Amino acid sequence: MVVWWYALLASYLFCLPSGPEAKTRHAVPTYFKRLNPDGSVVDADDPQNRIKFAHPIREHFMPNATLKVSPSSVENGAAVNVSWSGVTLPSNLDFIAFYCPENDQPEHYLDYFYVTDSASYASGYGWRMVNVYNMRTKCEFRYYQPTYVHVATSNLLQFKGGIYVPLQGHIALTGDPSQMRVKWVSGTGKDIFFVYMKIVCTVDQTGVKCFR
Repeated sequence: MVVWWYALLASYLFCLPSGPEAKTRHAVPTYFKRLNPDGSVVDADDPQNRIKFAHPIREHFMPNATLKVSPSSVENGAAVNVSWSGVTLPSNLDFIAFYCPENDQPEHYLDYFYVTDSASYASGYGWRMVNVYNMRTKCEFRYYQPTYVHVATSNLLQFKGGIYVPLQGHIALTGDPSQMRVKWVSGTGKDIFFVYMKIVCTVDQTGVKCFR
């Protein structure tokens, strides 16, 4: 019996993956959840997917260049429209970066996208929809051209509820069957309270029905 157990254990260990297969990691999505041309997720942890601001930024705000985000006040996870126009000499290397807080350093952007995502970019205007998530501060978009030229800055984007809105709610069991653990993340400085209600659910041939 002992010999059989050791043989089984040995066969299991030899079948375990080794090397690269044993350390498979998944790509970490970027803030905008960008995708590669093949449909795979752009890995935010890969330094090659970051734009390096190796030279000082040159601000060259074009007289007719505009960059706008709308709506300017949104809920967490909402989609916003980023539009631009009046850009002279646009190229396929122009990009728009997102900053929270709005006055952060150029290299500290949360994410970016190339203006080529809009079919009309070559004419100096375009738009793109992105989803944004509450960073508990005001944010802005900036339009850059090659050689680190800052062309335009958008209006400010704000999140409804600001720093106090509760996010990332989770519930979990405890060791006591009469208890439930509730966790969330929110700002401090205001009175915080939690509202809950009892819901009764029944199951029949038509499905699940819940009542307060």
